[in-house]
Amino acid sequence: MRNNPIWKQLTELAEKAELKDLATLWQAPGRHQALVFEFEDLYLDLSKNWIDQEALDALCQLAQHANLEQAIDAMFEEQVVNTTDQLAATHTTLRNPLHQNYKANVDTIFKLADLVTSGHQKT
Repeated sequence: MRNNPIWKQLTELAEKAELKDLATLWQAPGRHQALVFEFEDLYLDLSKNWIDQEALDALCQLAQHANLEQAIDAMFEEQVVNTTDQLAATHTTLRNPLHQNYKANVDTIFKLADLVTSGHQKT
């Protein structure tokens, strides 16, 4: 990934002096409108971070180049995403009440919480 020209562009953008001064960035006209995203109950405000539209565009290009959308879909479809251990990422099932393992997952989490709070299990 580090040989990717988009990665190189992001590295160069990160060195820009203008991106290191949030007070100056905050003064840019339209910054808040351009860097705030809402979807259903999710509110994401990037305007208060060391990023500008150019860096955000480069990050989006990198995500496309890396096939991030397909990787996210694979994760939620419980396909193998951990290529080292050849395992699916199953942590998404912990929050899905429709998943067949949901009750067992919740029971396991509560048992662990009880062990921790009782002092029988160290974190």
